[in-house]
Amino acid sequence: MTKQKSSFGVLTDIIENEEIKIMAEIGVWKCRLLRKILNKCQDQITQYWAVDIWEPSNSHRKYQKTTKEQWDFLYLKACKLMILFPQLHIIKTSSLNASKLFPPNYLDLVFIDADHRYNSVLSDIKAWLPLIRNNGFLIGHDYWSQHRGVTEAVDEYFGNDIVIERPFWIKKVVK
Repeated sequence: MTKQKSSFGVLTDIIENEEIKIMAEIGVWKCRLLRKILNKCQDQITQYWAVDIWEPSNSHRKYQKTTKEQWDFLYLKACKLMILFPQLHIIKTSSLNASKLFPPNYLDLVFIDADHRYNSVLSDIKAWLPLIRNNGFLIGHDYWSQHRGVTEAVDEYFGNDIVIERPFWIKKVVK
């Protein structure tokens, strides 16, 4: 019996095997994934764009309990990581505003883990998909029944044209 890979293992395998150099993480919150990825792949990744609003939101139960002061602290903590990782760029704005900063086909990988509501997930897919290069990856988190908005938006947009590696959905972008 083979052991199932961790979420982190699935992502780092894609990053390493597909020679990902420029990526964006949409929805960073406490920067746990960001730190893990950059600790393991920092010699390979040349640009890591971390996008979050870092402010109170109703998009998920855990965010509703986070105060403005806690969000400010998390944002400052994220900014401090730029000292350790020179390829890290912090963008404090909405996903849709941040997507307007990049030209088409610029990114190798976009990881979406922001607002889990249906309309937001669908908007994120539509905004970030054109920014991914040929044979790049659009990956999202929380694909299961607890997060119906994620599942419904992904299924509606891609149908069966995705790979499910719970809790991720993965789309290789071939243009």
